[in-house]
Amino acid sequence: MKRVKQLVAVVIACALSPIASASVLNDISNEQLLFCANVSGVHGASIESRTAFRNYLVSERSYKYSKLVDSERAYLSGMTEEQQEQARKAYQNQCADTGNQLFFKGY
Repeated sequence: MKRVKQLVAVVIACALSPIASASVLNDISNEQLLFCANVSGVHGASIESRTAFRNYLVSERSYKYSKLVDSERAYLSGMTEEQQEQARKAYQNQCADTGNQLFFKGY
């Protein structure tokens, strides 16, 4: 029951969030979306969010999937434990809400 209440709260919060509008998503730069896709690849981020960023970039911003994979691989290669922790914090602070919105919009 607690899990259901949490899920309902997330859905309501997402529905009421200002980022849910397409115009706000259009205002987010490709670079910021690519950054979020990359940091969401760090262990601890939501796999759904990572997929949503990738799907949005491919379907709405005309990115090639191979470019996304190459970018993520370059971003994650050789990361130290400290850099991974910074990436997790960046994901939580800058990307998690947008990733959830994209996921709930079906990306």
